[in-house]
Amino acid sequence: MSSRRWIASQDEGLFKLVGHGIQLAEFYHSHSYCGYCGNNMTASLTKWASLCSHCHKRYYPQIAPCIIVAIRRADHILFSQHRRHKKSQYLLY
Repeated sequence: MSSRRWIASQDEGLFKLVGHGIQLAEFYHSHSYCGYCGNNMTASLTKWASLCSHCHKRYYPQIAPCIIVAIRRADHILFSQHRRHKKSQYLLY
């Protein structure tokens, strides 16, 4: 069983906690250096942020909200296909 499938089969609270941890780990990994001056970044002790001790810039994780909506009527569901995808990929709007 894949780790993604295993996590999805667990308690919802655990799923959210693990997802949040993975996102933060990726943020800190990708923000090791300051985008302004190039010095090493350190994790803030009080906020979800990376701090530069040289120029004092502060970077926060990017928020990227997502919503998935199903348009249904009885036992039908609306799918659409983007014109750049040829026959094989349908999108749910």
